[in-house]
Amino acid sequence: MEKRELKFPTFESFQEWFDQKTENHPFKLGTIRGRYEKDFAEGKVPIEFMREYARQFYLFIQLTNTNVTWTLINYMDLWRKYPELYEIVAAKVGSELSDPAPGGHGRTYVKFARYLGVKDEELFSARPIPELEARLNTTIAYRSQSPALTAVRWMLEGFVGYLMKHSRRILHEKYGIPDEMLEYFDIHVAADLEEHGPEGAMMLEKLYKVGLVSEEDQEAMRVQVERNVEGTQPGSQTYTWADSLYERYCAGRAQ
Repeated sequence: MEKRELKFPTFESFQEWFDQKTENHPFKLGTIRGRYEKDFAEGKVPIEFMREYARQFYLFIQLTNTNVTWTLINYMDLWRKYPELYEIVAAKVGSELSDPAPGGHGRTYVKFARYLGVKDEELFSARPIPELEARLNTTIAYRSQSPALTAVRWMLEGFVGYLMKHSRRILHEKYGIPDEMLEYFDIHVAADLEEHGPEGAMMLEKLYKVGLVSEEDQEAMRVQVERNVEGTQPGSQTYTWADSLYERYCAGRAQ
């Protein structure tokens, strides 16, 4: 069957395909995707670069979470008509922005950055490199995606929990970061695997039940999952900002 002929007439049919397609998701397997991740996994990344990375990653956290709020705004009429959908979306947004305290998950990253030696003013006044800015622009999808695509996006977010789990282990074992400084990673392991991914599936199932998943949605859902599973491709700017930052750092030290 050609890819363009693949249809998902029910939530169950999509969930079955999704589970098969993501069985070997690179985040789940801990697949190394580039020079930065290779050196990071081997404990070779200098603390100086980790500080630079932390400043950029904090930007990524804050701006990504800000865009989550557009989910509520985009489909205001839909949430009014289907309160059960609103409850799922509100739980997701609330978790991102207020757990474990106002400011949400991202605030716990400040503790980690401080441990690395990053000053608060450096963190809060950081400016994104061009590659990160391009990555952040993909979050505009929260403003333009259909509800079904947003739900699938959240389902895929669940796999970030595996990535956080691998990163947390490496930071502790290879770089000697104390457990108490890794709260951000611990929170994400639980939140993404146990909450955000399942919330996406709950939302998509309800969208199917009320007839709000079109054939056009189904094709876009397929593409979204396949691209996520494939990971970074040559020339892609989706997940390469860390490598770009690292390449420039290493090139500067070689001079």
